[in-house]
Amino acid sequence: MRILVLSDLHGNATALNAALAAAQGRWEQIVCLGDVVGYGPDPNEVTSKIRELGAQTIRGNHDKAATGLMPTDDFNPIAKAAVDWTRSQLSPDNLKWLTELPHGPLEVGGIVLVHGALQDEDEYVFTPEQALEGLLDSAAGVTFFGHTHHQGGFSYSNATNHLEMLNLRPRSSESFAALRLNEGSRYLLNPGSIGQPRDGDPRPIWNTTSWSSGAFLTTSPTCNRECALRACRRRSCSGSASAASRATSHSLKIWRANPTGTFYSG
Repeated sequence: MRILVLSDLHGNATALNAALAAAQGRWEQIVCLGDVVGYGPDPNEVTSKIRELGAQTIRGNHDKAATGLMPTDDFNPIAKAAVDWTRSQLSPDNLKWLTELPHGPLEVGGIVLVHGALQDEDEYVFTPEQALEGLLDSAAGVTFFGHTHHQGGFSYSNATNHLEMLNLRPRSSESFAALRLNEGSRYLLNPGSIGQPRDGDPRPIWNTTSWSSGAFLTTSPTCNRECALRACRRRSCSGSASAASRATSHSLKIWRANPTGTFYSG
């Protein structure tokens, strides 16, 4: 079964719709690693779309914050403003759905889903040292995580005890990059963020992961920074979405706006 893995949508319907259009007909099941809302100007549209698709979804920290399940004391001012606005905009049905999202780790179709670290859904995983415990303790050989908004991952070889950081982004001159999965190794893979990438790559990139013959594949591009900024500006004209629009616009000026997804076929 081919599984489309999405993460960190952050209320960005422009990027989500572009990713779904590019992935049309190429998946049979869809999962989401959390942070459906937060920052972006389309919390209801994105939440409703994920519900409509029947995506198996786990919660992220912004989902918890928007539904009042966690405080925002540690959020930066932009993130907190976006959370407050998002909460005020969510429909009762969407708010209830987000409130009831399960936490990771969650096993789906032979893979494990987590938002942050395996042991702590709010913890960031940037380094091999931070990834090692999750690689060893996960119930599956392949675990997908989000939260960092960085494409990439880690592998651990049971035979050699070798721990490696994986670069999963295509080169500037290429439209795809592939990773061959080794039997006897364990993988912790991050598809990157749909709504607010932070990996410093100026290109609009989205990922596909295909486990046919044990291969991991990333491809680009589908959406650009300007299209998301235009969506923010349209919504900010009404005034009601100004907090989220400013937050998204600020974030996209720093990073880039592009859809990122991952395919798992197994």
